[in-house]
Amino acid sequence: MKSDFGKGFIYNLFLFTKHYERREGEDNYWIWFNGAGDHFFDLEIPKQFKNKNWAKRLKILQNKVLKYRHINGGNEKDTKEKVFDELEKIILLIDKDLGVNSLKATWN
Repeated sequence: MKSDFGKGFIYNLFLFTKHYERREGEDNYWIWFNGAGDHFFDLEIPKQFKNKNWAKRLKILQNKVLKYRHINGGNEKDTKEKVFDELEKIILLIDKDLGVNSLKATWN
């Protein structure tokens, strides 16, 4: 089986974050969301986590990103920043849920 944009949980989050510094869509952020958002098509939250608060937040974020791929709602740089701020919070919650005592980086 083959996938153009990946299929998985952590793997697809990783692929999405690789787009952060990319310049495509610099003047038109929906173009950026179009490229980065492809990796959220087959983002799969494991069954054992579906009822966790962070999983619900991630599902909401996934839906927003997929929506921003097609509308001007993802047209502003601050929208991109808000998406990554929320994703960072979710990832810290995942660590906490897994028993990892993460510390937010000063330089990130």
